[in-house]
Amino acid sequence: MWMYFGGLILTLGLWAPASDAPVRARAVADATVVVPGHDFRLGVLLEIDPGWHVYWKNSGDAGLPTQVRFEYGPELEAGDWAWPGPRQFQDPGGITTYGYADRVLLWQAVRVRPSVPVGRRLTVRGEARWLACREICVPGRQTLHLTLTVGRATEVSAHAETFRRFEALVPLRPTALPGWTFRVEAPAPDVRVLEVRPPAGEAVTGLEWFPEDPRTRVTDQTVVLDGSPRLRVGLKRIGAGPIGGSGVLRVRTPQRVFYVQFP
Repeated sequence: MWMYFGGLILTLGLWAPASDAPVRARAVADATVVVPGHDFRLGVLLEIDPGWHVYWKNSGDAGLPTQVRFEYGPELEAGDWAWPGPRQFQDPGGITTYGYADRVLLWQAVRVRPSVPVGRRLTVRGEARWLACREICVPGRQTLHLTLTVGRATEVSAHAETFRRFEALVPLRPTALPGWTFRVEAPAPDVRVLEVRPPAGEAVTGLEWFPEDPRTRVTDQTVVLDGSPRLRVGLKRIGAGPIGGSGVLRVRTPQRVFYVQFP
């Protein structure tokens, strides 16, 4: 069955065979041996065929957010999900969406409870669901499982470097990097102007803001790079509530990602 979906064609009720699917998902951890009372990172790695993309937690004007769920036993306690900063896509029909191409890693920090005995093997199961789009959209899902051993010392996995690479793309709080400052003004009810002041000697190119709340829509973004770099963002609200809220700012050069709140 086919459905027209925000300018795209969506296949409904059809799950592509694993060999033909444009996205492949697997559970990965940054350790193979974990230690009682200590954290490790567990997530899902999505590998995406060229020309396709999947969606961020706010998919934008169309699409569906990627969903991942793990079932943890009483031995483990999980934190919040880490989402790398997205990029913008122009889907057919001039629709703006937010998501990922090539590959992306979504993860949680997980703590092994201190009472778990050394030698215990822990199996975590879950499921990932996504919508992959190009000219058409294909829903995908994958059951996940991963088994870890509890030991006296952490043993890193072959995926530890992948976690480190994607950790650099997770948004930081504005105070996390010394020398960076931000100022937001609201010259009109539906406009925000963000001034970015990088550390001395660093030149900024490319600014883009992504709202976390799907009810906040960006109507346009304009970058001014003379003097202190500024980003002018036009906004509208879907439904009741204030315009603005939290969002993610991507700086192209130097490559940085920040959480920035719009009043």
